[in-house]
Order: sequence, then structure tokens, then C-alpha cells
Amino acid sequence: MSAVTEEEIEELRRLIAKQLDGTPHRYNDDLGRVHQLLRSMVRRKQLKGDYYCPCRMVTDDAEENARIVCPCAYVEEEIAAKGICHCGLVVGPKRQDGEQP
Repeated sequence: MSAVTEEEIEELRRLIAKQLDGTPHRYNDDLGRVHQLLRSMVRRKQLKGDYYCPCRMVTDDAEENARIVCPCAYVEEEIAAKGICHCGLVVGPKRQDGEQP
């Protein structure tokens, strides 16, 4: 398995940013955490075939796995409840800078 490159991480960063564009959501201000999560998702793509949320279990159920491709199907509910998604990658508009999950 090849090592994760900065180019792959940046490609994923741009892909998710496009998906967030037009929504009230944005990346977490903790850039180190964002980078770590993106790296983890690139690695999961290498191993499992897609950009699965790093905080969710990939199973043998393709339909359920489709729900955990980032940004996952749970992001809206989690942001509505806590202001941040479960893994901490995406935050809502009311999230304060530096606030911890």
C-alpha cells in the first residue's frame, strides 16, 4: 500500500470544500485535526475504496457504507445537535472558533 501524499490530502480537501460550498457549514478551525482526518480518509480510500468517515465502521453492507462517505449522512443531524460533526471535521455556523467537540 502506498503512503498518503500531501497531494491526495489536498485533493480531498478541495472535494469536500466543494460539497460544503453553498451550505452554512465549514471545516473545523483546528487545521491540525482537519489534516489528520483528511489523511485518515485518504488511507481508508486506499484500503476500502472510498472516503469513509474515519469515526465510523466500514461493514460488508454497501448501502450502509454509502451513508458514511464524507460528508456522511449524519452530518446535518450532528451539527444541529452539537454544532460539529462526530469526527470534528465539519462545523456549523454557530460554532465558536477554538471550541472543542
